[in-house]
Amino acid sequence: MNVFLIRNNQSVSTAITILMSFFVGLYINLLTKQLESVGFIDSIQNLSWKNLLLVLVVALLIFQIYTLNIAKKVMKSKQEPLINAILEAASKSLVHPKSNLHIRAIVTVCDNKINKRVTRFNYNTDSDPERIAEFDKEFGITGEAFTTKSVILKQLPTTHHRGYNSSTQNNVLREIKTILAAPILKSNSANDEPFGILAFDSKHTIEELNWNTQHCIKGIAQEWADILSEILVDNKIN
Repeated sequence: MNVFLIRNNQSVSTAITILMSFFVGLYINLLTKQLESVGFIDSIQNLSWKNLLLVLVVALLIFQIYTLNIAKKVMKSKQEPLINAILEAASKSLVHPKSNLHIRAIVTVCDNKINKRVTRFNYNTDSDPERIAEFDKEFGITGEAFTTKSVILKQLPTTHHRGYNSSTQNNVLREIKTILAAPILKSNSANDEPFGILAFDSKHTIEELNWNTQHCIKGIAQEWADILSEILVDNKIN
């Protein structure tokens, strides 16, 4: 049943809408005829079993909501493995052909309820602190990418970890040296803040990663971020 509803979601939803419109129109027509001779309450009472048309409309509305939720649940269940696969492919593409180089990918998404960016997806973080971390929206190099809505590539100073407060230190891997961050944009509007940030980072320097000689590295990062935008923003899933 659920498989049929998912495959024919649009057709089923359209059919339900048509049926609801028909039954509502029919009920209003019957009620109007009754109102010509008696009051509103009496009209409803005189309709007797025909009032079940309203019950049927409510049932159809509930069923329509159910069919729409099924599609969302299926999309959400497929989302995480899809994005994890994208992050793995993106990370490997940035260090190819040197597959032995350390690289991670982390997607932080804005949570406006707490006004922070929280880690939603990641690749190669294992038990690293960023795996379940949250940051101020403007924090660090990823925050610079967030505020400027542009790709930022920077190498961290060797003492970077000492400059963080204790809470932030617990959320940042000490050994990280290089960060490449791209905004996941909601739209091209200057008034829209980014949906989140796609960040690639590594224990290697920019030179060791060979990113200093790859002039298109920022463009590649943004292209991967745009792919994530198509999935996360357009489908309104986070």
